[in-house]
Amino acid sequence: MFSNTRRRIGVLAAVAVLAALVPTLATSPVSAAPATTAITTVTDAPAAYKACPTSANVPSAGFTDTTDTAVDCLKYYGITSGTTATTYSPTDTVTRWQMALYMTRLIDVANVALGTGADQGFTDISGKSAEIQTAINQIKQAGITTGKTATTYAPDDNVSRQEMALFVERMLDNLPAGPGGVSEAELVTGLATTYINSNCGSAAACTGVYNYTDIDSGSVTVEASNSIKELFTLGIHDGIAATTFNPLSDMTRAAMATFLNAALDHTNVRPEGLHLQASIYAGSTATVSPTLSVSYRDASFDPIASAPVDVMYWTNSTTEGNVAFLATGLCDNAVGTTDSITGCKIDTSETATDETGNMVPTANATDQLATIYPGADTYYAWTAAAGTIYDNDLHGEAAEADKHSSITVTANPAAASVRCSVDTPAYAKTATAAHTVAFGTTHTVTCQTVSATSGATAGATATPLQLMKMTRSQVFTTDNLTVQQGDTLISESTQAYTDATGAVTFTIVGPTDTAGTDVITDSFVITAVAPLTVEYPAGTTDHVSGRMSDDATDLQFSLIYKDATAAITNGTVTVTQTDNAGLPSTLGVTRSATATARDQYGNVLPAQTVTFTDAQTQIFSGAVCTGATPAVCTTLAAHGLSVGEDITLTAHKDITSCLKAAAVTGTVGSGYRIASTPLGTTFTYELTSTGYDINCSVATDAAAPMSYTTTSFDNAANNTRVTNTAGQATFSWVDTEPNGGKDTVTATTGGVSGTSAYYKTTTAASFVEDGNLDGSLADDEDSAKILSFDAAANTMLAEITHLGGAGNTNAALTQFGRYYYEYVWDANDQFNINATNGTAGTGKTEAAWETDVAANLTLGASAIDFINMVSYEVLSTGTSKWHTN
Repeated sequence: MFSNTRRRIGVLAAVAVLAALVPTLATSPVSAAPATTAITTVTDAPAAYKACPTSANVPSAGFTDTTDTAVDCLKYYGITSGTTATTYSPTDTVTRWQMALYMTRLIDVANVALGTGADQGFTDISGKSAEIQTAINQIKQAGITTGKTATTYAPDDNVSRQEMALFVERMLDNLPAGPGGVSEAELVTGLATTYINSNCGSAAACTGVYNYTDIDSGSVTVEASNSIKELFTLGIHDGIAATTFNPLSDMTRAAMATFLNAALDHTNVRPEGLHLQASIYAGSTATVSPTLSVSYRDASFDPIASAPVDVMYWTNSTTEGNVAFLATGLCDNAVGTTDSITGCKIDTSETATDETGNMVPTANATDQLATIYPGADTYYAWTAAAGTIYDNDLHGEAAEADKHSSITVTANPAAASVRCSVDTPAYAKTATAAHTVAFGTTHTVTCQTVSATSGATAGATATPLQLMKMTRSQVFTTDNLTVQQGDTLISESTQAYTDATGAVTFTIVGPTDTAGTDVITDSFVITAVAPLTVEYPAGTTDHVSGRMSDDATDLQFSLIYKDATAAITNGTVTVTQTDNAGLPSTLGVTRSATATARDQYGNVLPAQTVTFTDAQTQIFSGAVCTGATPAVCTTLAAHGLSVGEDITLTAHKDITSCLKAAAVTGTVGSGYRIASTPLGTTFTYELTSTGYDINCSVATDAAAPMSYTTTSFDNAANNTRVTNTAGQATFSWVDTEPNGGKDTVTATTGGVSGTSAYYKTTTAASFVEDGNLDGSLADDEDSAKILSFDAAANTMLAEITHLGGAGNTNAALTQFGRYYYEYVWDANDQFNINATNGTAGTGKTEAAWETDVAANLTLGASAIDFINMVSYEVLSTGTSKWHTN
């Protein structure tokens, strides 16, 4: 099976496992018409602000049988007192007399007048307390109930979920919409007060904006069906992804708390003291603003009107010295909003709360990409006597919590896509999107809405209620007993909605192995319902763990469950080195490589014999060799070679007739050994009867030298190790090879190999791409390529290719080869982007330049990319200039 997991986030109306309130039933003899089409679009409009915001620090209700924050909120406002002083009894059902108390207490705290409670003709409530009788009569006066009959209320009957919907919907029709509450004016045309109603446009029935499949037929009345739909669109429900409402089931007290808590948010009920709240906000444009709401209430939750409120904000920053308040408590970088007459001061004509105890400040318009995202703005609201200057020590939350409130808000770019991944083992055997896994394992698919369809700049967005679908087809590929071979074991699909953070997860529980060599294949397809599409993380290549296939419509991957014996022959070998680059030295550089052996399931394998070998390529040093036999080579720099050492030759591209003879016995490939080193800059090859020289028709010279490389350790001596219990084997050596280049260490065990590259660098120098400036390698052209980029450490490793030739104009590079440079920058350097041939580009800050380079590195199939039209120029000591296209 696979299941959907959602996170409960306070920024939306509660949609967790709690159930809704207990309603009073209003009956209708007409059955609702069944839905004729499948419903896939959901409109959910929870209130923008909360009746119990985090800033209120609503205390625990003190019940020993629940920790539900919805229950805490109801207890705080006196809407419930529990079944005893210490219990709420969340699993108990709600009776009709309890529902009457829920309704009247909520209406009362919302400051809406109730009826007198005079006798409404119910003959079966006389045995109840005076409070209960009054409540029942009051909800009859308010039109919330019509009773079971004209003369009976049935106070001890349980309230069904459809009756609850009727109770709550009718109650909301008596309550004005508070700040951020949802109402529908056309349902109350001509009235001065707009009451809480669903945001269903002109269709009061809310047709087509719900998921429930069990409310349009059977014994569900038309009125009850419409009430359920209206509550759904108000965000008053106990699960946005639920496909059944269970209208005939009894309402539980836990569910009642969930429904009433969400309903409270739409009203003018707010906690004691001054509280500032902000809406979630997003936009496809750069500049967006939240909406803000200030509420001010006394200890009885009654509005405090005409209170002057000053609102200021501070754009969060990590820059030294950029702080909201000085050490003295006075405002520093915190500034007043546009409707604050004087920031950080209560003016005599300051904007004040209205008769409902509310105020709507004007929020700051912020650039969500450059300023806010992924940072934040902090808003502060406070009240005091006219003429008071704000001091954070005197008026901040710690000093005057009832007169001060702050909130940090983050802008959310509009979602452009949903990015999904699957957590298969990091080193499991993978072929494209087919992952080998063990029987009985569990895996998780995680999807997150993002602000761009690809690239490193795509940040997570808080986009709730994006519908995601996953289908699964499980087939018995190989049955050890041949009984079920080819059978489809599972064929199912599920859907789930992203939570308040824009995330949703699916859990995949794998099959349990039976016996023998069974193979079961699980195939999955993930789709996102319009308007968004689904994608796999940008820059991820095939044949790696967690890979999915993306055809621009959906994502596909498969899990192949096997019970074959774990073995290195079906597994992987990975190699890491203590460093990835460094300057070569004839004095010796201590290096170390560690190989890790894993089986096909990604588990480490001990007791494996690993052989380490080494090969250096892409050198930049060379030698001038005579055309005689034997050839004597004079190197352009000190070679550091010793007699008997392996050496590999690479002829210059302009000398096409250089052909190596047969390999010397005991060397790797078609290599040679050093016969003598008369000087530190000369050497000869070992002579044999079959081959000893490079057999060139012409001698090489300094303009077109012979390229050569050696191994950094002897490939035939003491280079085997055995993996430990962690599946690791380590080989260390002292590298005295003085020449630069790419040095690749290979570790092999059981016929499976892994490699790791080490780059021998030269001193960083100025460079510029020559030729046609398109990043391609052509004759007489230099080209730059980034191998690694670390913005946090301000370093990058670059490969500069020089193809030489008479037409080359770069005097800094005097010979053919590939050079490796490690570059370091800081804020004192100069940075430009979008450089073109002949222009310097646009000047940027260090951070902006780093962001641009990092974003461009993700283009293509890997994180390594050419730097087109790039130059690095040393301006002075400690100052350099960078240009990137």
